[in-house]
Amino acid sequence: MIGVIVTPSSIRADGKSTSTGTCTVTNSSGKPKPGDTVTFTSSDSGEKFSAVTDHGDGTYSVIITASKAVETATITCTDTTVDPHLSATASLTQTSGPSGRGAGAGVTAPASRAAPSTRAPRDDTRRRHHRDPGSQLVSAQLTHEKPP
Repeated sequence: MIGVIVTPSSIRADGKSTSTGTCTVTNSSGKPKPGDTVTFTSSDSGEKFSAVTDHGDGTYSVIITASKAVETATITCTDTTVDPHLSATASLTQTSGPSGRGAGAGVTAPASRAAPSTRAPRDDTRRRHHRDPGSQLVSAQLTHEKPP
């Protein structure tokens, strides 16, 4: 038996964003089958795959790098060790906007004018937060020098 998932299942079609394809191979009794020869392919010929990693527990994975085509591609995992070969498919959506869970849709809140502040001036350090393609929170601290 064979199954495949891609995580995240939606990435940006920018030629750089990545997703992980994970294939699980078991025998007819449901026991994991490490050591098989497993390949990954896509219906989108522009997507690139890393070498397959055999985790030794019946799971095999690849890093999939997006193409620049906005579409839903079919990712196929095939176990070529058995005859006939076994295959499973999953969908990977490539979007023109932000990707992954919790990502915004690129909507910006309307600008508003703040009332004058009576607080002490703050330092010139700015903090920005964003989420990477795997929806992990990434923070950056940017410090700007004040002119003399």
